[in-house]
Amino acid sequence: LGRAPGEPIPGECENRPVAIRQVRAAVCRSFGGPLTIEDLVLEPPERGEVRVRVAACAICHSDVSFAEGAWGGALPAVYGHEAAGVVEDVGPGVDTIRAGDHVVVSLLRSCGTCFYCRSGEPHLCEGEFPLDREGRLRTDEGEPVLQAMHTGAFAENVVVDQSQLAVVPDSLS
Repeated sequence: LGRAPGEPIPGECENRPVAIRQVRAAVCRSFGGPLTIEDLVLEPPERGEVRVRVAACAICHSDVSFAEGAWGGALPAVYGHEAAGVVEDVGPGVDTIRAGDHVVVSLLRSCGTCFYCRSGEPHLCEGEFPLDREGRLRTDEGEPVLQAMHTGAFAENVVVDQSQLAVVPDSLS
């Protein structure tokens, strides 16, 4: 794209200015092979979604197992599901999180309406999310790149569902 990583690409979405971002990410293209650092395109957040600039991401045994092919899955993929960062942009319908908030990013999502969410067990949520049907991460050529475990935080930025975020109180940041 000829831009520095993280530099916005102007666009329009639901009559509000948005920015598609070029981000660097550690991409798995073959199970058991090395992750490669690549420039990818990150689409802007849509309804109920949030873009976070990743400040830190843990490497969990689950990430290693996925990259080694222990559980299969789609490739190419970006792993990383335990992250922290700062909110850069929010999509329509997001009203409890705002740009500038320091957040923890989790792989767990909750729809708030399924049996488990209504029963006080949102960690068992069976809801469907737009990000399951179409991710926000792709190559310059348009090839989809999986945000593994609903997160894909081995990247400079992520777009996730708002339910995946916990705001860090100002007293801790």
